[in-house]
Amino acid sequence: MNRLNKKFMGISGLLLVAALALAACSSPAAGVTPSAAVPNTGSTTVATVAATSMPTTAATTMATTAATSMPTTASTSSGTPAATSAAAANNMHDVAQVNLGQVGSLGDVLVDSNGMTLYAFKKDTANTSNCNAACQVNWPPLLTKQAPTAGAGVDASKLGTIPYSADSSYQQVTYNGMPLYYFHKDAQAGDFFGQGLLNLWYVVNPAGDFVTPAASSSSALPTATTSGY
Repeated sequence: MNRLNKKFMGISGLLLVAALALAACSSPAAGVTPSAAVPNTGSTTVATVAATSMPTTAATTMATTAATSMPTTASTSSGTPAATSAAAANNMHDVAQVNLGQVGSLGDVLVDSNGMTLYAFKKDTANTSNCNAACQVNWPPLLTKQAPTAGAGVDASKLGTIPYSADSSYQQVTYNGMPLYYFHKDAQAGDFFGQGLLNLWYVVNPAGDFVTPAASSSSALPTATTSGY
């Protein structure tokens, strides 16, 4: 009987210890918040802050700045030489008009519709230009798309055209069979810096002849270039 009581007491003690252990495992320790109660917002918050604090206009602004800071003339001017003077910039006309103008001491000579002085080249022959592409950089030809017209005092019967090989939509204007040109250093109406240059380039009178000599303007002539141009 004593043995049975002792055995029963021993089993009861083990059960009590086991029950306490289970209770301890199932209850959270004091002061400890269950992991399920801890919101997992750390990485999300960092990512959200980083994303929202980045300005959305940065890339757009950079792209816009790059695009607008690029010069727009590069593509539009590709293949077209820059104008070196008023003459070079305005030598192409839909309808060229040849007028008479009082130019310095030279008297009445041929000018264009803007009063720019026109020249003829002594190396040219009747209705034939011998001023090549390099020459035309300094001496832009007077070009027209349609038949040229004559101003007051200009003999319309002496006006004509010859083909312009660099651009078939234009023709070079002639007067009395003489192809007409501008000089690239003439900047405004009344200038005649090309007169007598290299003893090859002269203004033209209403009769269609070279006007020579031009001693009165010799002091204003620019330095002569090579190649006869």
